[in-house]
Amino acid sequence: MVPFAQPGGGVLNGLNTYGSLRLEIDGKRLTALFIDDTGAVRDRFAIDKGAALVPRQRHDRVFLRGSHNDWRADPSDEMTLISNYTWEMERTLAAGDEFKFDLVGDWSDNYGDSDRDGVGDSFGANIAVPEGAGTYRIRFHTISKRFTVTKR
Repeated sequence: MVPFAQPGGGVLNGLNTYGSLRLEIDGKRLTALFIDDTGAVRDRFAIDKGAALVPRQRHDRVFLRGSHNDWRADPSDEMTLISNYTWEMERTLAAGDEFKFDLVGDWSDNYGDSDRDGVGDSFGANIAVPEGAGTYRIRFHTISKRFTVTKR
């Protein structure tokens, strides 16, 4: 392993290739940039020396898309962020309704549940309403991908 260091700040270019991690150092701040294979920065975080670490919310919104809304990313079906990475919504659903979690609004990052274990699977099978018609509280954690569907 070759260590990378650059005194006085600047960009560490040793990992600066597409589909990788780029580290930038500016004084007491370290910034990590996650770069996809097109060269776009997909995520980032910064650490300041002496500062407390606070997790950064990765997604600005999460949609509940399903048969109840013709599978649209409708603003009325945006979930509410209730704590770090945990999104919630109450929704009245009919017997036989199915849904998925869409983290972007364009299906590019969506989760169903192919093995029915309460953990979202990327591009997984539709999630069926578990207890027939009624109002449900639905929660989704964007890091662990765990979800709950509770009839009210």
